[in-house]
Amino acid sequence: QFFNPNVCHICKATVAYNFITCDHCHMVTYCSQKHKQLHQLQHIQICMIVKEILNMDEGWDTRRLSKEEWIQSREDLMRLIKEELSRNLEFHEVAIIMFAKSCHICHQQANLQMCMSCYSINYCNDHAEEFQSVHSSNCHNQRLSFSLDITSINNFSRLLKFNLLFDTYESLIDMHSFVEKYLKTGPYKELNDTLFAYKYTYSEFASGPLTLYHGLRNTILFDSLDIYDSNYVIHVISVNYCDRELFSSWELFLHLLNHIQHLTIVMIEVLFGTRNFNIDVCSQCRERNRIITIECYSISYYSYVLSNSYKRPNVIIGFQANFNNKPTWPETILELREQNCPLFITFATMFKA
Repeated sequence: QFFNPNVCHICKATVAYNFITCDHCHMVTYCSQKHKQLHQLQHIQICMIVKEILNMDEGWDTRRLSKEEWIQSREDLMRLIKEELSRNLEFHEVAIIMFAKSCHICHQQANLQMCMSCYSINYCNDHAEEFQSVHSSNCHNQRLSFSLDITSINNFSRLLKFNLLFDTYESLIDMHSFVEKYLKTGPYKELNDTLFAYKYTYSEFASGPLTLYHGLRNTILFDSLDIYDSNYVIHVISVNYCDRELFSSWELFLHLLNHIQHLTIVMIEVLFGTRNFNIDVCSQCRERNRIITIECYSISYYSYVLSNSYKRPNVIIGFQANFNNKPTWPETILELREQNCPLFITFATMFKA
């Protein structure tokens, strides 16, 4: 499940008679005592550690920080928790720490109001006016993001199905055309945005593998592919998601490059710990014994290359890279150059690019 500090963690209710928060860490919200108790067993271990750390930090909730200081405080807190637990944090635990409720302007964590339109951003009384001027242009996007998160947990995975196998490298013009032709099929062909934001749901699902495919095709790198090599390894750096629905989207890449038998996606510098698993593929892929393996590592790229787990990549891609928040980028870039393979980097905005 996704984490939003302003809604019930169990049912995702945005409105309740009296929202309550965790008594100890003050980071998780519930709509009732019943839902609070449902979460207690999963939450109690990290909760008690956070409580101990915060008890030693007087004024933690009223302290005002810059954006950089806030991010650093989150990373420091995660480091301390990991040391106490002697394990990597689960994805939902990382989200609770990184997305803790705070003022969008000064990041203090006490006496906060919530945007009642997007349910995603908070502000303190002192910054109410400044918040409105800063947030108004982004509120719609935040609300859309929240709607997509809700969609992802409401059994809409059945919509994320596709049936395409290509003998040649298909020319994909744009995301809208791809969704209409290949994803929005069968009983879902008449879906429209009055039901839910299906275009955004499909786009979010497919954008990772299709971005890489588009880059390889546009740079004519498919011409150099060894069609007799049935193994293909992709390194994904600067990973910011771990939803298995999004992992499964890489089957699109397997279908688009029809000669591949074993596709390995190596995700490096993730926040949620090391894990390796295969994803479920379609019946056609199962009949041909085609496999997709996902490997996740919460270490720097430099450390990964030196590890026993290292697999030489056919291509490397970084999604929405942020060089400012990665002190390891200089050594990462040097190591990327040594891989002797295509490298693609995407950015969140044209300005950053």
